[in-house]
Amino acid sequence: WCWAAGSDCTAPYPGSSVAEGETAVVLNSNITKLPQFIGLIAEAALLGLLLIIDPILQFVVIGRTQGMARGTPPIRLVLYLFAIADVVVSFFYPTRSFRISPYLRPLIFIASSYELFAIIKSIGKALVSMFQILVLLALLIAAYSWIGVIIWGSTTAGEEYFSDYATAIKAMQILLTTANSPDMLVPEMVASRWSAIYFVLFFVLGLYLLLPLVLASVYDGFKEEHEAERTHRDNMIRLRLEEAFEILDVNNSGELEFDTLFRLFKEFNRLSRSRKIDLAKALNYMNTLDVNASKTITKDEFVNVLKVIRLTFNFVKEPWLHRKFPGFFTSRGFKGFVSGITSRYYEYVINLIVIASIAECIWETARFINSETATEGFVDLGLSVFFLLELVLKLIALGWTAYFASYTNQFNALIALTSVAAFVLYVPYFNISAGIIIRILLIIRITRLFRIIASMRSCQLIVSTFSTLLPKLARVAMALTVLYYFFALLGIEFFGGRVFEGAEELQDTTFDDLDFYVDNFNDFGQAVLTLFQLMVVGNWFPLADGFEAVTSAWFRFYFVSWWVLCVIVILNIQIALIIDAFIEAHQRDRASRSSPVQQAVVQK
Repeated sequence: WCWAAGSDCTAPYPGSSVAEGETAVVLNSNITKLPQFIGLIAEAALLGLLLIIDPILQFVVIGRTQGMARGTPPIRLVLYLFAIADVVVSFFYPTRSFRISPYLRPLIFIASSYELFAIIKSIGKALVSMFQILVLLALLIAAYSWIGVIIWGSTTAGEEYFSDYATAIKAMQILLTTANSPDMLVPEMVASRWSAIYFVLFFVLGLYLLLPLVLASVYDGFKEEHEAERTHRDNMIRLRLEEAFEILDVNNSGELEFDTLFRLFKEFNRLSRSRKIDLAKALNYMNTLDVNASKTITKDEFVNVLKVIRLTFNFVKEPWLHRKFPGFFTSRGFKGFVSGITSRYYEYVINLIVIASIAECIWETARFINSETATEGFVDLGLSVFFLLELVLKLIALGWTAYFASYTNQFNALIALTSVAAFVLYVPYFNISAGIIIRILLIIRITRLFRIIASMRSCQLIVSTFSTLLPKLARVAMALTVLYYFFALLGIEFFGGRVFEGAEELQDTTFDDLDFYVDNFNDFGQAVLTLFQLMVVGNWFPLADGFEAVTSAWFRFYFVSWWVLCVIVILNIQIALIIDAFIEAHQRDRASRSSPVQQAVVQK
């Protein structure tokens, strides 16, 4: 819409009416926008680059022969060509407001990402499985709206919410999100306390029975998809291991001697510069899994041994410095240094220093707030140097890979480097006030409290849950990003430039009374922020009413669709992931406490 009304998105939509005596003020996110011509050139260049790079990546990833046979997948090729055609048309017709290319971008993204396609597939299955529940919710709202119109339709109490059937359906759908409670309940309950039965039953049936069933349906569908994916992965691993066994079994005897397997492990250790297999532990696991004590292993036992090594061994990458100076890093003194810096007593000392620094931080914060004067910063400088030194020592002891394999170490490194960066910004060259730097340093010092929390045994289950959860949540975040992008485009198409201060249609509305003009779809950045507020659900219906006022009541479907897809479907998938990750982490924690390592390995 900006191209038709001004490229900076600061003019109302063409044809919008301004109230008498008002001045039109179109608010947006103030994000710098490229001129239309430059934007089209950049878009055409990137699409052309993708069209060239895509087949090249096919050759690199899957090989020249198969890459030549496959080329660019047809679906992506079609999407590229349509997007390029849209750009070309836009060069000749620059004032047209609707373009198809922006809507093709999420489809290209989905077609290019296996992980995103998998989560979209899960969402599709979730929608199918919860369809019956959503139909029951719709029927509940429809039936209750009809009953409400019959009871209160001709009364003063029902004038606002039950004056007609369409108004009642709208009000009951909002009530299901609890956004208009208790506003909707008060007039009817003032007229008669017996009306509470009507609303209590609606909340019980809709909010506490049917909506939790949606979560149960999503969780069941997710578990089924997760189990199928894990089974497929395990089957592929077993197939590859069986092929390896057949290659090693040169005599076709169906068995391999321990010596053959040990020579395989030794050869692996000799050839590998980064990963080593602990042969003593390997022998321990082989004896555990050799149920016949024959010192030979069958194909099934071979598969089990290799699975155990893959699942339970932490293959630590040998640091570059350790390979460069093996004499020093294998010496007794360095080994003592490593055991000391990785011991729990070392962590106790660090935690005491963190507690002391937080106590001093509380006193310094009160002093800063009361006086608003810059403190000397010697304590923060000393702590920053200390924790930076700790970071360097741990990197020397553990190596880059082993150190950053821990989420706790990643957090500690981020805090240490951020505090150093804050002192660098303190240099007058950056022209940043001392007050801002002091606030940053005080916040950094408080965040070190999470280091202590992460080291507590009772909190390690939560940390383990998050460590398991983060890779899975990345898929949900990708799906949520695509959904935000798509709905932001639709919102700009439907409402762009129509919501502004002074709009005649918004005068004397709740939207106007609450001054919600900053919540709009006038550009992409503001559209994303508005969708986030709609996702939170709180007080969302005045927003929806405002956008309906400048368009029509049919656009209520946009907001209901966002609520169903984002809040009910995707956020419930996120909850299902959290539940599954917590159960998995709890089972691992319980197994590690009650069983020896060998027993846990056999169970795996």
